Amino acid sequence: MALRRAASGTSVRVRVSGLRDRWTDRARPAKCLLETLSLLMTVFLATCGPLPAQTQSQKPADGASEAPISPPLKGGHELEVWLAGDYILSIDGSASDGRYIFDLGGSYGWVLTNISGPGALRGQFEYAVDVIPVFAVTQKNGTSYGFSFDAFSAKWNFQPRGNLVPYADTFNFTAGVGGGVHYLYGKNTWSIALGAFHISNADLVQPNPAFNSIQIRIGFGRFTRPR
Repeated sequence: MALRRAASGTSVRVRVSGLRDRWTDRARPAKCLLETLSLLMTVFLATCGPLPAQTQSQKPADGASEAPISPPLKGGHELEVWLAGDYILSIDGSASDGRYIFDLGGSYGWVLTNISGPGALRGQFEYAVDVIPVFAVTQKNGTSYGFSFDAFSAKWNFQPRGNLVPYADTFNFTAGVGGGVHYLYGKNTWSIALGAFHISNADLVQPNPAFNSIQIRIGFGRFTRPR
């Protein structure tokens, strides 16, 4: 809270700075982005918590079964809900003037292969679709809302490293670099991903309102076992 006293009198103006002020202050887009990234990282790290007791080098008692982690397996599926935030760097080659995108969606994936490949590239292929019922764009003249559906998402899940499964992915009509890591926690997974994207309609029709953005995404889900 900030107090300001007028120069010509005794009136006092009270201004409360809150979350809404931070997001609508277009003069500080970089600071807003950093605050968002910090908040999402804090939530991710806080909710992961310690590993389950039986994954911390403790062996189960005789006759007891372990509660193993569930990595991606051929014939299994991935189920995930996620939240993402994008900072739009430019639109049609011009500065975006502090526009942001917020997404809330879900993914369903099919793990299609066993682990294969050389050295550090060993992994397995996954195909997924995304349904995004909440797609919000904040801008100077207000906030726009929409719905999105990604029919093609190709993901390469690298060989698990303990409880971590790094991955790289790409989407339809998207050029850029994206990837993240799954944190296996019992039967469930937490994930965090970072991407830099150029999004357009590939000049299939005109006009083509292309834009470039940086995205951070956090998700919660699980890999199911093949039947």
